[in-house]
Amino acid sequence: MAEKFSFFGALKKVGESPITKAAKEKAAEGLKKANVSLDKPAPQMTRRQMLGGALAMGVAGAVLKDSFDGGITNPEETESEKPKEGEAFDASPVEREKNEPGLYDMGPLAGRKGGGLFAYYLGLPEGSEIPAKLNINFDQVLENLWSKKIDFVSKRKPGILPNIKRARDQYLDMYKKRSGDTEMNLKELVDRAQKVADTLYGTFGWEDLSMVHSVESDFRTLTESDVDLVKTMAQVVSGKTLIAYSVTELMPSLNDAEMNVDMYEFLLTSAGVEFLSAVPAIYDVKLSVGPAQFTEYAVYDMGGSNQRGASVMNKLVPEEAQIGGSVNKLVTIDDHLKASYLFAIYNLTRLVKYIRNHDKAEKRMDTLRDSIKERPVAVLQFIASAHNNPGDGIQSFISWIDDDFAGSHAKRARHTEGYIKKSNINYKELDRRV
Repeated sequence: MAEKFSFFGALKKVGESPITKAAKEKAAEGLKKANVSLDKPAPQMTRRQMLGGALAMGVAGAVLKDSFDGGITNPEETESEKPKEGEAFDASPVEREKNEPGLYDMGPLAGRKGGGLFAYYLGLPEGSEIPAKLNINFDQVLENLWSKKIDFVSKRKPGILPNIKRARDQYLDMYKKRSGDTEMNLKELVDRAQKVADTLYGTFGWEDLSMVHSVESDFRTLTESDVDLVKTMAQVVSGKTLIAYSVTELMPSLNDAEMNVDMYEFLLTSAGVEFLSAVPAIYDVKLSVGPAQFTEYAVYDMGGSNQRGASVMNKLVPEEAQIGGSVNKLVTIDDHLKASYLFAIYNLTRLVKYIRNHDKAEKRMDTLRDSIKERPVAVLQFIASAHNNPGDGIQSFISWIDDDFAGSHAKRARHTEGYIKKSNINYKELDRRV
């Protein structure tokens, strides 16, 4: 066992696989390549050319109009979304043996009760008290999480089980081949997310947003003023917003933000950022994985105008900054962070479009323009609620706007109250620490 400093606690001991000098150099080279697009501004390009015929094409088949009751129709996973046999992840992994258990200092988590996901993340029986030091094999923990998901799917939607098992194999393989134990603390992850947000905001084709349409949404009625408002709100989506969003998706407590952030930070610094990128949503029948637990509702591109969620916005960024067209193509932490930012812009655009098409449009937009820059938590609350139920997210947020953001946002929601509460407390706790 090798002993080394843990940002989370004092010391931790981890199983250390032998990595040759050549392998380390390969890992460093891979990380360097992965960051190329974020280290310098992307070259300018004509987005109208990039959009090309995709935006001019009519939608084949029935057009699914915007639905604000949370019931967006979603086709079953198609053959093209399935991971192909032998498909490799572009992560420049270093081959290594499965980790041996490591002895971890549990820091502020020690003495807390580990229920549900908190227990599963540590490989403990549900309801166990977390000891001061704990032996954890994170490869096995991840495998157990995927087993729970497969068990859930097999009882509710067995027809898609082969897709889920294929995804499991890919994500487990990716984690086992990670480039050593990634050293990244909470502040470094927030800084990385900020870099992603700045890059995408700066290279996004804002002037073409009002040309975009897909089977799910049509933004061609947006005015120049509408686009400016979306742009203003998108600027509020910071690295801290994206990580608080991730904490909200991965951590279960509605009331204990300290426990949520402590566990998130422990997994980040001990299991590595790759672990967060491979965690499945165990109670979702869809392929749902990663820091924001995205499904095909959020990342889906079948070509032409057949996109949903983040993929609708994806065609407005330079090619080198784009994400893949399905959830299983989100591999690195940067992929997931980019998808999170693009999905946030997508839902903010839907909000503005809905306001424009209903009563009191100018008053509501004026309220947003006048105060939204000073309300990063409000933006996060909307993003988190719209992620899980777009109809409820939009309606509850508009009700809050009508009262000039007075009173409780969460109490206005019918279906997403928990996500609004969690995002509120998680952001404040993260802001206190970073």
